[in-house]
Amino acid sequence: MIGVYAVARCAPAPASGPLTLLCLATTAVTDALTGHWEPPRPGSLEPLSVTTFVFFFAVAWLLGYGRRRIGADAERLRELNRRLAAEQELNARQAVLTERARIARDLHDVVAHHVSAIALQARAAEDVLTSDAPDAGEAAHGVGLIARTADTALTEMRRLLGLLSFDERALAPEPSLDHLDLLVGVATAAGCRVSRVTEARAGNALPAGMQVSAYRVVQEALTNVVKHAGPVGVRIAVRGDEARLTIEVENDAPAPGHRPVPGAGRGLVGMRERVAAFDGELHAGPHQDGGWRLRAVLYARDPGSAQGDG
Repeated sequence: MIGVYAVARCAPAPASGPLTLLCLATTAVTDALTGHWEPPRPGSLEPLSVTTFVFFFAVAWLLGYGRRRIGADAERLRELNRRLAAEQELNARQAVLTERARIARDLHDVVAHHVSAIALQARAAEDVLTSDAPDAGEAAHGVGLIARTADTALTEMRRLLGLLSFDERALAPEPSLDHLDLLVGVATAAGCRVSRVTEARAGNALPAGMQVSAYRVVQEALTNVVKHAGPVGVRIAVRGDEARLTIEVENDAPAPGHRPVPGAGRGLVGMRERVAAFDGELHAGPHQDGGWRLRAVLYARDPGSAQGDG
């Protein structure tokens, strides 16, 4: 019986049956040769003994087979756990990479916006200070604007870097359409003449992620105006409802004598990524007056459900 149990427990499935029969045959032949088994006589208990013998062998085989099945199931569970652990680690790494990319994009949007204004103000102050015009007070005011803009840039930088600490108490709320005045203020401080029209009828009903993306698109558009056109007129229009949001930023031709601030070209790519996340579309290019026009559309639902231009 121990042999039958061992065969059922350890032998491969295709060989288990033949080996079990071999064990039974070997036991029967051994008993016959040693005289321990004789053909049953009428009225004797030999048939019962044979039945008991076969029963115990069957029980031994079933116990061995069941133990093998339990071991196989346990091994499959261990393998499944290993695969799940590997998938979880892969997903965690992918989440980290995605979050790093998002932080890098936000860092570019925020810092480039303020630093571009700093560069423009510094150049204006430099021009005034190097000239003989008696307006040193204006230059001092410009230097003050530079300091305040730099402080804002540093504050935003610390906030974004704070995302890496996972300390939610140090995080400020994400920007939304209600914070566009902050962007207008920075552009105005850089010398731009900004006019704004907001007709977002859905208000706070718009998804938070869409409002953040819309804010960043306007921010990057104003950054590009300050960098490439200088202190010019800018018109911002934000229109939308619960279905979609349309953003238009248009500026006049570059100011005479303006020296463009060089950039890495990531701003437009980042805007396209943000708009694409909402199945939207973005168009940017020069218009006939020599300025630049940007138009972005973000959809809160299926694009086909939005009718008209809002």
